[in-house]
Amino acid sequence: FYGFLDSQFPGTAAQTVATKVLIDQVAWAPIFTIIFFSWVELLQGHGIKQLTDKIKQDLVRGVTASWKVWPGEYDR
Repeated sequence: FYGFLDSQFPGTAAQTVATKVLIDQVAWAPIFTIIFFSWVELLQGHGIKQLTDKIKQDLVRGVTASWKVWPGEYDR
């Protein structure tokens, strides 16, 4: 995913980095959070019903929590 972003938006100019961060956080963060929830639910032996309940209950909170952490990592 990040290789694709870099190929589509090469460089490290502020606007380019901001574009990549925006795409990452709006498109990838929800997908990754669903993958993470699925993996955890699978490891705990839960089924599809529990997974869908988890996603409905916690997806927005999980994604918005990641927004508080990950964009700051791009500044380093």
